[in-house]
Amino acid sequence: MSDSLLSKTQVIETASGVTPHKTPLHPSTRGEYHTPSFTEHPSATPHLFELPFSHEGNLQQKFFTVINPHFKIMLMSKFKFNIAVIVSAGKSKRMKTKINKNLLLLDDKPIISHTIKKFDDSDEINFIVLVINKNDRLEVEKVISISNFDKPIKIIFGGKSRQDSAMKGLEECLKIVSTFKNVDEKILNKNVVILVHNACNPFTTTEEIKRVIQKTQKTGFCLVGRKINDTIKEVVNNKVVKTIERENKWLAQTPQGMNLEVAKKILKSLRSFRFIATDDSQLAEKLGYKPHIISCSPFNFKITTEEDVEKARFIALNQTTLQKKGRIKNEKNGDIKILVGIGKDSHRFGNTSKPLILAGVKIPYQKGFVAHSDGDVVYHAIFNAISSALGMRSIGYFFSDNDVENKHRNSAEFILKIFEILEAKNLRINNVTVVIEGKEPPLEQYVEEMRKNISKILNTRLERVGITITSGEELTAWGKGKGLECTAYVSIKEFVY
Repeated sequence: MSDSLLSKTQVIETASGVTPHKTPLHPSTRGEYHTPSFTEHPSATPHLFELPFSHEGNLQQKFFTVINPHFKIMLMSKFKFNIAVIVSAGKSKRMKTKINKNLLLLDDKPIISHTIKKFDDSDEINFIVLVINKNDRLEVEKVISISNFDKPIKIIFGGKSRQDSAMKGLEECLKIVSTFKNVDEKILNKNVVILVHNACNPFTTTEEIKRVIQKTQKTGFCLVGRKINDTIKEVVNNKVVKTIERENKWLAQTPQGMNLEVAKKILKSLRSFRFIATDDSQLAEKLGYKPHIISCSPFNFKITTEEDVEKARFIALNQTTLQKKGRIKNEKNGDIKILVGIGKDSHRFGNTSKPLILAGVKIPYQKGFVAHSDGDVVYHAIFNAISSALGMRSIGYFFSDNDVENKHRNSAEFILKIFEILEAKNLRINNVTVVIEGKEPPLEQYVEEMRKNISKILNTRLERVGITITSGEELTAWGKGKGLECTAYVSIKEFVY
């Protein structure tokens, strides 16, 4: 077999046969894109980071990631590598079809094609491992060969159960990572993220993928799901025996992310004892982890029955219709609607022992605010702006000064509450602008720290948080040094999938 490139398509010879797939296109130092040849060597380019991959068969394949020093650095401690394991090795017994349900068509494309595309479109994903039933090999290879996927895809065969197949996918990820050279194991354990996803969940989004990866990098394990709003009944022999409390109950979906360290521990535990889990997060729970969960789109569901297929076809058809009408800008980012809110809050200074806090930053000053909570006017104004954008009321309506629980309360807790409402509605902060008016104290030196706190608590990029300071020119009470007033403006993105 030749090691040459065939246009953009590269062939990997595996134990299961020859699988064509696309090579990744990498940004060059000129900001353009090129496909590296096998003859390139790290010494040829000063910003080249080598990631060698060995696969079964006689083809030794190497990928090179070109590092643009002005945009992205992936060396050592900032190294990040994310692998998607898409599981499609079932036999679709509940579907009662002659073929794997993931090969059924949605809007003229197989379900599995829709699913792969979501991960192929994600800027966060570097590599895809596709776990299939060996009987589907020819059909799956055909789907991949005619699709315009850019990410490298490795096909492997699954096991007898979904859990066995997912574990084979994790083992393949470990093989891939074991070929990384000159990267410390501790860095790999934390900075390699593996997402396990059901092929029959075709309507996850690039936004969900990104959020799961971000949270996994912080917590070790994260999954998507939805809060249960319906009443839940326990039924035996078609008779209700109990109504189950629905508070704090969620429906788990995929993707489910884990860092390399957690993946290793899961594999090790399964070699020691046999435990059947209904999803991957349950395996993490068995090891003592408490996986983090974030809300997902109501359209992200697992296709299991014939009714589910019809529902999925309806969604896929309507997505196409919306795209043709121009409502959905592109399949990668979704149709974005913008909500805008304005909020304001102010507090006067008093001779109190309470510290002066703005956006979670303690400001050295002899006076604090006269306030029931900690008096953080920045967080209060942001809360009011978000609440206004959602058509809701001001902070005092939700957190009354008459409630003793709010006495000296950290205002960051208020922001986290309104942020939960945002996530439940599949909304996300687009940008925040804050204006603080007051004669004193001087605040410019604390602006960057305040921006970082706001960016972190609202899960938005730092460059989308702006803070300006004005003295008030002694024209208002704030300008005369009697306190501070803050006005906040927020824009919120609503994703329609």
